[in-house]
Amino acid sequence: VINLRGQVIPLVDVRKRLGIAPRPHSRKTKFLIVKVAGRVFALLVDAVSEVIRIPRSSIRPAPDLAGFGGPKFFLGVCGTLSTGRSPARMRLLLNVKALLEPSSPAQWAAAKALTKEMSTK
Repeated sequence: VINLRGQVIPLVDVRKRLGIAPRPHSRKTKFLIVKVAGRVFALLVDAVSEVIRIPRSSIRPAPDLAGFGGPKFFLGVCGTLSTGRSPARMRLLLNVKALLEPSSPAQWAAAKALTKEMSTK
């Protein structure tokens, strides 16, 4: 738990929930404050590189992980095309609600594999 302006809220380590090896905290480590189903949570993340608004029209369906018998961990994918000045950049949109729900080890393994695959592209 953490104390946020006098309110004690649960803290969820995203690396731990996805079964990814722990990493020492650094100056880039951040807390993302989210509200899910009326409850406030803090997500511990490695870093925040940017905050952007994404039009719904630019979000494509995420790879289907529902075959593992549980919630989808990713809401969709979006990205930018490569230009002469900047490379293509894909973004995987995390389903925070599903992240906070209990799930099976197979679901976490699939989510971890997809995260690793997306980070290499």
